Amino acid sequence: MHGRTVPARPAPVFVSQPDIPVSGLRVEQRRLLVRGRTFHFVSYDGIPANVARQIAATAPTWFMMSAGKRWPVMPHVSGQDSADVDRLLAEWVEQHVFA
Repeated sequence: MHGRTVPARPAPVFVSQPDIPVSGLRVEQRRLLVRGRTFHFVSYDGIPANVARQIAATAPTWFMMSAGKRWPVMPHVSGQDSADVDRLLAEWVEQHVFA
């Protein structure tokens, strides 16, 4: 653009909203080998409800990832023993993939 200046975009403004709970949950990932196949699991933080858009709140959850899609598996419990998480995820695979 010759001779014209493009106005700078304003910086984003972040507003603290104390009525919306914010979790300190870290996103975690697991790759499990079950019956010779590798399964990828990712934990996602929950989100608060949005009444204006009629969206219900969600809890922190483990999801199985495959082919660009995700399937809910089980609740994510902060501080849960990793061996216990792996066992529960493997049980889910046995019940829902190989059943």
